[in-house]
Amino acid sequence: MILRVRFIKRLFIIALALVFWAAITEVCPAATKAVKEPQLPYKAYIVVEANSGKVLYGENVDAKRPPASITKLMVACVVMEKLATGAVKLTDRLTVSKNASNIGGSQVYLSEGEKFSLEELMKAMMIHSANDAAYAISEHVAAVLIKWSNS
Repeated sequence: MILRVRFIKRLFIIALALVFWAAITEVCPAATKAVKEPQLPYKAYIVVEANSGKVLYGENVDAKRPPASITKLMVACVVMEKLATGAVKLTDRLTVSKNASNIGGSQVYLSEGEKFSLEELMKAMMIHSANDAAYAISEHVAAVLIKWSNS
């Protein structure tokens, strides 16, 4: 009986050793693989205090980056100015041009000839970051400005 207990103890120790070995080797890859750091959703950022212009936080602030959504914000700014002067209205109907429908990048897949209100395209541009909507809006505002300057 004592031999049997010793045998069971030895088997138990061997089994524990195997479990431990499996946890730290390729048999159990989750235990040996390094934990991958999560990828951050940005490549650069800057936080500036509005009144003083003091940089509060930032990373890669001097890195050259394409303007991306800054262009869309500028389009929105111009539209807001033109809304304030009455040059355009949110109810204006815009027809999507071939150029706007082929712009690429982030888009809502506008098709040539489709008609939308300025308000709908502004929402597409600001909420979905749609390049095609931004292009269509820019064409409309430019056409309004050209028409206004010629009159």
